[in-house]
Amino acid sequence: MGLSHTYEFLNRSFCFHWFIKIPPNVPGPGGFELHKLTDDGKLSFAEFLLEPGEKKIEQTPDTRVANCMWFKVKKEDHTLGNMLSERIGKNPHVLFNGYKIDHPLKAEFDLRVQTDGQISPKDAVLQAAKDLVNDLGIMSRQFTKEWELRKMVGAVDNQNAQDDQQRQI
Repeated sequence: MGLSHTYEFLNRSFCFHWFIKIPPNVPGPGGFELHKLTDDGKLSFAEFLLEPGEKKIEQTPDTRVANCMWFKVKKEDHTLGNMLSERIGKNPHVLFNGYKIDHPLKAEFDLRVQTDGQISPKDAVLQAAKDLVNDLGIMSRQFTKEWELRKMVGAVDNQNAQDDQQRQI
């Protein structure tokens, strides 16, 4: 079963898909069953859902350095922070980028991007996000293809084993 969610990211929409195996008997939103409750009785995914009116990303210019911007990304962790930082670093117009997480129990990180002025830090982040979505789509298609091929090979192997058993009888 797959979950799909669209994020509004710097006024652009990106759709991320998660494919998860859902264990039984733990109710979640929309009829999905999720696997973990926190100590205070909330579902574990709740810390990654935006509250009504809460923005996913806040951007603040760094006034001490030219062409530099801070992005506070809420309801995300090292997974997105590391992927985004690595992808931004591959852009030849980016002079510096890095991310930090203020506290390990808070699901938010700060991303700092400085460019050479030919593109804005916001454009560098947007391009990196688009590249990541494209790469993850390719990876998902390759995984699905390999998974389907493995299932077909497994079905053929099972049929061959049954045929061998029939011949022995």
